[in-house]
Amino acid sequence: MVGEPLVGEPLVYFNFPRQNRPDAISAVDWIRPELKGGDSICLFVVTSGTDMAEAAAAMREDGRFLDFHFLQAIGADVTLTEGMMMSPEGSVSAVVFRHPYARY
Repeated sequence: MVGEPLVGEPLVYFNFPRQNRPDAISAVDWIRPELKGGDSICLFVVTSGTDMAEAAAAMREDGRFLDFHFLQAIGADVTLTEGMMMSPEGSVSAVVFRHPYARY
């Protein structure tokens, strides 16, 4: 659950399912339960502005393919495709947990 910091009301719930293996762990194993004081996680998506897509399209039309790919890599508006992939391809997002056994 992601809550409103000052009010404590839920904004959204995230489901972190467990893998189908006997030794599998889940991201929820790294979060302290609310009954034990709760925990914090960091969620982020990196983007660099809204004008990038138009500039990248112009570069592609001009045959400047390397420049086009570099510009796409630093992002524009981040959206999800029908296949749930982030667009542009160079977009970055993360859910970060602080736990001594977590590995990145």
